[in-house]
Amino acid sequence: MHKASTITSLEGFFRIIKKFSTDKGSSVFYHEVADMQMIYRGHSDIDWLLIPSAFRNSNHIKNERLYLKEFLRQLPNETDNLDYFDVLVKAQHYGIPTRLLDFTLNPLIALYFACSSNEDRDGVVICILNQGLFSQQDLSIKVLMHYIFRFKHGYSWSDKNTELLQQSLSKDPSVFEEVNSEVINKILSSDRPIFVSPKLKNNRIQVQNGLFALFNTPLQKNNQSYNLEFELLDTY
Repeated sequence: MHKASTITSLEGFFRIIKKFSTDKGSSVFYHEVADMQMIYRGHSDIDWLLIPSAFRNSNHIKNERLYLKEFLRQLPNETDNLDYFDVLVKAQHYGIPTRLLDFTLNPLIALYFACSSNEDRDGVVICILNQGLFSQQDLSIKVLMHYIFRFKHGYSWSDKNTELLQQSLSKDPSVFEEVNSEVINKILSSDRPIFVSPKLKNNRIQVQNGLFALFNTPLQKNNQSYNLEFELLDTY
């Protein structure tokens, strides 16, 4: 369900944000991480889509792993002690196309980005009801990170790659759950973004009350053509 309201004042912005939060079960417009909460993103152009940079160009998503390998090669001093998700966050910060999209828990941060540029265009604050944040240590994130950094080749996926990914995950000391091919395929086949609460490792994430939407792409078998169609986020 999508609803749109025109904002003409800061007071009006507070009123609408509070109404959205109350309608969705919360009496405040800003609160700590919870099972259900409103999260926000500001666009300085209302026509921009909720699509991360890696999905805006078919070559980016095709060569995603190559970009990240080169990033790791060129900045070893900044990436050697980071886990895969932290590397992805840092790569995005350096302008590498990634499947991450920035969000915030604070609507005022989103409002700032909606008003910070493109003065000749209407900005927009996008409000999303999130039904749970993942930690970057959760199994779904681990599966996606191993897939992206170690086994993704262009557009296609094979059963053999699933076996190799399963073996890789079983050797990762930070993976505590039992992993099998059915679990892997279920995670990798989802067409819904996952909201991730990152480690507060840099000042930008801390100041902006930041979190990320980690986008996934349904796996393509070798005999299928690739496309960028996937289910977008529900906004209010």
